[in-house]
Amino acid sequence: MAWVEGAFQTGDRHAPVLLLGSGLTAVDALLAMRRHGHRGKVYMVSRRGLLPQAHVLAVYGCVRPVPCAGLRDLLHFTRAAASRTAALPAGWREAVDSIRPEANQRRFLRHLRPFWDTHRHRMAPQIAAMVHQSLRDGSLEVLAGRTRGFRLFEDGVEVSIALRGRAQTITLRVARAINCTGPETDLSRSTNPVLRSLMQQGWLQPEAHRLGALVDNRGALLPARCGWQPPLYALGPLRLGSLLESIAIPEIRVQAQDLADLLIPGHRAALLNR
Repeated sequence: MAWVEGAFQTGDRHAPVLLLGSGLTAVDALLAMRRHGHRGKVYMVSRRGLLPQAHVLAVYGCVRPVPCAGLRDLLHFTRAAASRTAALPAGWREAVDSIRPEANQRRFLRHLRPFWDTHRHRMAPQIAAMVHQSLRDGSLEVLAGRTRGFRLFEDGVEVSIALRGRAQTITLRVARAINCTGPETDLSRSTNPVLRSLMQQGWLQPEAHRLGALVDNRGALLPARCGWQPPLYALGPLRLGSLLESIAIPEIRVQAQDLADLLIPGHRAALLNR
């Protein structure tokens, strides 16, 4: 796991390393390894081989959210808005930042979410420059495919990867493979003792798409059975199923403020009057 202590410290600084995932967690892992002196080849593998897009410094609030009847309309609106803003410094980023997927959730999660995530959760410009330079000089290679098997050796691991769109499986021999796919969102598979205890007591249940907990529009946990329930509320990733955008600081900050207002009436007004 990427957050396990010592994950980025390899014995041989020139040995190849495989990162499972190619999102922001994998980018952070790449930066961390370089900071620890690793200079070897780094592979990233994900189902579609997509890297996060880059932020730009100038952002203009020129695209307004538009109600859409369905997922197809939402996709067409986003593409049209991106075309209209292409000449601006922020370009398509304005269109992406102006919307949140609402309807047709299952179709969106199956077909479009990976593309949405790479455009919505972006790299800082200087980090993007470093990543693309690593791609150009060959020290980083991004593969689209699925891992099919692992064989452990005394000095590393051998990984079989079925490449996307090809009848081909390749084998990589690396010093280590690091899981950078992010936290587990399916609560039924969680090993967290607090979450497991809450589920066993019926105070917490997984959301239908297995993206965090089932909550109401205030973030209150919905129990798995009727009866008394302690006043428990969720913030951040546990609300992914109802909000989708619930892992970045801007969204979590708003959730925290709304929860404070709910628990302490007049809290916001008291702060403003100080």
